[in-house]
This record gives sequence, C-alpha cells and structure tokens, in this order.
Amino acid sequence: MSLRHTLLAASLLLVASPAFAQASRVQNALDYLTRESTDLGLSQNNEAEWSVTNAYESRRSGTMHVYLRQTVGGIEVVGSEMTVSVGRDGRVFHSAGEMAAGLDQQIVEQRRSLDAMSAVLRAASYAGIRAMPSLRLQESGSDASLATSFSVNGLEDNPVRAKLVYKLDANDVYRLSWEVEIALASQSQYWLVFVDASTGEEVDKFNLTVEESFGDVVGNTLLSEASSSFMPFEAEEHALAALAPAAIVGSYRVFQLPVESPKHSVPALPADGRTTHANPDNATASPFGWHDTNGIPGAEFTDSRGNNVDALKGATRSSGGASLIFNDPANFANSPVTFVAAAITNTFYHSNVFHDIAYQYGFDEPAGNFQENNYGNGGVGSDRVTANVQAAGNCNANFGTPSDGGNPTMNMYLCTTPNPDADTDFDTVVIQHEIAHGISNRLTGGPANVNCLNNAEQMGEGWSDFFGISTTMEVGDARGDTRGVATYSLTGGSPTSGGIRLAPYDTDFAANNYTYQRTRTLSGPHAIGFVWATALWEVMWDLVDAHGFSTDLYNAGGTAGNQIMLNLVMEGMKLQPCSPGFVTGRDAILAADVSLYGGAHTDELWAAFARRGLGLSASQGSSTTNSDNTEAFDVPPPSGDPITLTVTTQSNGAGTKGKAILDWIPFDGGTDKVEVFRDGSLVRNTADDGHFVDRLNPPPASANYQVCDRETGECSNTVSVTFLSGAVADNSATSSALASESGLTELRGAYPNPFNPTSTIRFALAERGPIELSVFNTLGQRVAVLASGVEEAGSHEVQFDASSLPSGVYIYTLNAEGQLLTGRLMLVK
Repeated sequence: MSLRHTLLAASLLLVASPAFAQASRVQNALDYLTRESTDLGLSQNNEAEWSVTNAYESRRSGTMHVYLRQTVGGIEVVGSEMTVSVGRDGRVFHSAGEMAAGLDQQIVEQRRSLDAMSAVLRAASYAGIRAMPSLRLQESGSDASLATSFSVNGLEDNPVRAKLVYKLDANDVYRLSWEVEIALASQSQYWLVFVDASTGEEVDKFNLTVEESFGDVVGNTLLSEASSSFMPFEAEEHALAALAPAAIVGSYRVFQLPVESPKHSVPALPADGRTTHANPDNATASPFGWHDTNGIPGAEFTDSRGNNVDALKGATRSSGGASLIFNDPANFANSPVTFVAAAITNTFYHSNVFHDIAYQYGFDEPAGNFQENNYGNGGVGSDRVTANVQAAGNCNANFGTPSDGGNPTMNMYLCTTPNPDADTDFDTVVIQHEIAHGISNRLTGGPANVNCLNNAEQMGEGWSDFFGISTTMEVGDARGDTRGVATYSLTGGSPTSGGIRLAPYDTDFAANNYTYQRTRTLSGPHAIGFVWATALWEVMWDLVDAHGFSTDLYNAGGTAGNQIMLNLVMEGMKLQPCSPGFVTGRDAILAADVSLYGGAHTDELWAAFARRGLGLSASQGSSTTNSDNTEAFDVPPPSGDPITLTVTTQSNGAGTKGKAILDWIPFDGGTDKVEVFRDGSLVRNTADDGHFVDRLNPPPASANYQVCDRETGECSNTVSVTFLSGAVADNSATSSALASESGLTELRGAYPNPFNPTSTIRFALAERGPIELSVFNTLGQRVAVLASGVEEAGSHEVQFDASSLPSGVYIYTLNAEGQLLTGRLMLVK
C-alpha cells in the first residue's frame, strides 16, 4: 500500500516564524494517515492521495487542525474528508472522518467538455438564478482541478468560484464535476452546485443559506420544519462591564446583553427598555474598533458598518455622527417600520459583540471568522457579515455562508403579531443564532469547505439554540428553568414560554424528556438539532453545578462551568468530521476536553451525555440518516480516584512473617513524596512510585493502611486488611495459594505507574472462569484487550505495551465473575 500526499500551497502558508513547526505537524498528520490507513478503511491494495484543504493552529488549545480530502489524479473527491488533530507535542490525538476505499477502481477517466464559465452558467440555471450578472475572469488555476474564480462586473460582490471534483451522483457513481459556488449578495440564496463536466447535467446542489421559520408553531408544538442547518453563538452577558479598554470610543442605545428582547427588558414592552452601552468593542477581537477597515487608528465609518458587519436596510444605515453616538428613537407601541434606525443599531451592536466573544473562544481569523481586514492574523479577509434589517419577508431569518473570503449575508424579518408587529432585529437569540450558522459551517471541516452540514443527522440547529440560551444565562438562573427560543418573535409568545421548539430547554425530564433515539421519528434539522441542544444543555448545567457560573464571557481562560462549556463546544466543532452525527459530535467534545483541559471533565461529560442517551454504547449508524441510531445510557468504567489505594497480603513459613503490598496511582502523576500510614502511625517515607511493601514480623491479625501526600496532606482511601495465618509449603506458590485462600477476585495494581512504554498489570482470581482485561482511553474508546478467555484461579500478571499510544491517562478494567474492577494508569513519554 502507498499513500501519496498533495499539499495545497495555500495550506502551508501558516504564518511567519512558527511556520516550520506548524508545517511539521501537518506532515505528522499525513504520516498518521499513512500508518493508520488500513484501520481507517483502506485495504493493502488501495492507494490514497491527499489534498490539505485547510490547516491552522487553534489559539485556545494549541492543537493543529488539519483538514484533508482524498484526491485521484490531483482532483478532490467530495465526501472523503478527514479531520486530523495534532497536539503541541507533534502527536495525533484525535482523527475523525472516513476514507473512501477503492477509489482507484471506482473512478474511471472521464472527458471534460465544459469550461468553467459554461459550468457557472449551467449552475446558475439549476439554482434558479434568472438574472446572472456579467462575470470577468479573475483567476485561473493550472493544476488538475482548474480552480477558477470570476469577479462580478460592476458590483462589489463575492467572486463566483468553480473547480473540478469527483462527486457521487444519485446512483452512487463518481462523476467528474464542476463544483460551483455562487454567493451573490443580490440573490436571496447562496448555492453550491455540481455540474457534470462532460454532459453539463446537474449532479447535485446544496443551498448554503439556512432558514429559521417562526410561523410553523402553535404554543410549543412544531407543525413543520424549514430546511436548514444551523448554529448560534450569543453575545455576552453583563460581562460587557469587564471588557478590555475600547479602541474607539462610541455608544449604542440597545437591548444590552443579557436582555433578550423588548419583552425581557425592564421596563418591558411596550415601554422602551433599551440602555446605552458605551465603549463595547473588545480590544483583542476588534483592535481598531467596530468602525474600522484599514487597520489605522481612527474610524473609517460613522454609520452602522465596519470591519465585522455592515448593517443596513436597503441603502439606509443608522448614523452615530463623528462621536459615534448611536441614540436612535423608538416607540415600541408602534410598528417597527417607524424606527428602522434603532433596529439597524441593535443588529449592528449584537453582531459585533457576538463577533468579539466568539473570537475569544477560537473563532478567529485562521478559523475563518468574518472580517473585512484580518490585520495580518491569517485566514482570508474581505468577508464581513452583510446584515439586512427588516428584509422583505414574514417571520423568518436566514444566513448564507460562502467559503472563507466570501461575505456572508444575514436577513432579518418582521413577524406579524398583535399590536404591534415584532422585529427579529430586536430578538438577540435569533441574531446570534443566524450568525452562528456561519460559525458552524466555517469550523466543521475547515473554513474552505462549507458543505459539511447537509447530512440528515447534523446538529446545526442545536448548536445555534445552545449558544443562544447559554450566553444569555444570568446569575440566579437554575437548571430547572424553562428556556425558549424566539419567544419575542413568536406570535403570542411570552418571555417564559417554550418558544418554537418541541419542548422548552430544561434538564427536568418532566418538561423535556427527549433523548437521542427520539430523533429516529423526527424530521427536519430544527427538530433533530433541538435534541442535540437538549443534550448540550444537560452538559452545561452539570459543569455549572460543579464549577460555578461567570458573567464574564470574554474570559475564555476562566474556570467557570459555562466558560468551560463554550470552549468545549467551539473546539469540538473544529475536531469533528465533515457530516458529523451525534456520536461523532459527542466524541469531538470529549476530545476537546483532552486538548484544552487534559481530560479533567471527562467523567462529568460522560454522565451528562449518557443521561440523554449518548452513553458509551450509543451507536450512530450512518450520519446520512437519522433513522438508524441506537441510544445507550451507560458510561465508561469509572476513572476512579487518582490516589485509590489497594492492599494485598502475603505470609510465609508458619505465619511468623507477613507482607502488606500497597499499590496506588501516584498523586497527580508526579514525583512528590508520600507517606504510608499503618493504623494511623507513619511507617516510613517512600518515593511516589505507586508501590510499597510493608514487612511485618510477626504480623498483626489486621491493619488499616492509608497513603498521604506529604506536601498537600491529601490522602487515599483507608484499606482494612486481614493477615493470613498458617504455613505455606511452597514459597513459589504463595501468590496463587493466597488468592485461592482469600476467596477474592481483585486487581492488584500496575507497576511501574507512571510508565513508559510498558507496565505490568496484576490481578487475582478466586476461581477458574472467563475474564476480560481491557484498556480504555479517557474518551471511553477501547485501545487494547490484554487478556480474554478462561483463566485459572490465582494470581496473574499481564504486560501492557503502550508504545503506539500517546501520553495520557488510561483506564484498565477486569471483567470477571460478573464483577467489573478498574484501575488507572498514566503513560508519560
């Protein structure tokens, strides 16, 4: 088997001085695929070529995320994407996606008869674009893909892109196709269309604009689902008070976070509950303020446009004047069309705040964020959000996301409600929800591939809802509170209603009893995403209960549960594969915890996910359908206390001598000194190597042991032991005889521990019988089966060789006689 690597030139331009180290980690990802290709789905006779579509380092974790596609003859194969994540140490710690096997046999040489321009015109027709503007050739590639871009003559608009790919058609046949991306601001929809390069026929097409519909709901009962794939990120809470010094002085009269809408403000609708927020721009995320585009101190614009967003209605923008004071009048007893400027300012403000908060958690320039000027920080610029306020339409909102470097478009609409109409521009959760569609599309599969969330079991709507409700949490909120989505925009909705989903977001099963397998009978991305957000809400509250809550959402390095969860979800989207399902999404969040926090929250994450049916044994099936999954409520074997003590005994001769053999996991996996206590008295100091023998002559009838950290005073559990009496004829048979006499099946620890690369795991069986000794990583994935089958009674030793595994904590389990015994190992390389 051979594996050939094709590195796109742009993918290795990885920013200045650390470029070599980053390129080295990209190569490590490619080498990993070479080593693991058989396990990942390729036979020994297959060949695979790879194109790196994106590669960047996550600012929060330091992980190098490498996004790849298989190629044949230098042409990418759509649907063969892999995500490989490499830690700072150069080791691959997570990979996701599936290789396409047998491409050499499945793809036959095909003749191309259409050029790029002809393909674009065919694609526009298939997308229903009747008035395609004139195009001018901007760039034409000379490689096998013939990647071509066209500028739109006379318009400031996104370029139209086309390149050759192989794409499966409805009959599962690979066809040489032009992949055409059309994202024209003058059109209501953005499209990705695949056109047969020989016949000009339509092979497939995807709408890159995702819709939210509020008119399909009565009470909390969803009557229909709009087609879409989502993700929200809310702006910040009263954390706004903890902002870094503002780069540009300005003020905005708005519904300041965490206020969700005019109905949630004090005073509430119909009163004007807006407040003035001065200097809200964050100096890290928006170093030259919200109204800059050239990277030179001083605002280029005094109206509602800048580097991150251009908010307008038609050609009208709100104005702050030379002092950037946006104080637009509004009378909420009247129709919103009478105070358009106030709506524009509110949307401009929340879009920018959300940009600045998402930036802290890793949606920055290399990750494909939305900025006109990237200020030399990587990624592709010229793609701020165009936010159309009070757009033509009724009770909807949508967001169109082109690939990195193309301007997204957000459309916000009015909802017909009794006295007066509601304006989604004043519904904070809806604004964040729409922008976050772009975040999930840019992060999943890399910013160059925005076609990764079109599968049936994708969770876009769930991410959107989750971020909306989590970033509007307030001090005093409780896990049993009812949280709804779009409760202001919804006809007849109240601030405490369940909103537009199948049930309110609530960890109380009496209010929301949805679990993973319920998605089998649901249809549409809104309903399926709702179940995913329900699971995320469960995890969020477990973390908040354990680690507290902070209003400072700009502090991504904080230790509060909600700050941790925002990090995990954002990093998880970078780690997951293209076309993810619930199980791969869960695994990505668990991997994010390893990447960001060393796996510190693994047990908490498993417990919460399992509560909603995403336990260890949950099966996703194919993510292209939501009808074949199976839920499970189990969790991995408990990782246990890192200082759990186990004690076994030996006696020799006529019982005049005794040994107490102590094994424990070293405190914090380090080399601190510990003290061993017998019946409360110090035995002696010993190195923290996880193993100690207390020799007693004569032995007492029984004793109580404990191990304590000499520096911190932290102690293990107390273990009570009874020493055996009576002669043992053959010292060489001592261990097995004692095991038989004791009548115990037990794990006796591992030595050495920590270890590199081998450790010996010891266990004893009270009687002959079937056993299985396995090793799991902290994601709950089995990495080794060390012993399986029928074993005799007595003591046993098995060697664990971790030469091929990365450093970290591993859990070993002994399943025997209906008992499940566990221990913990630390591999340090």
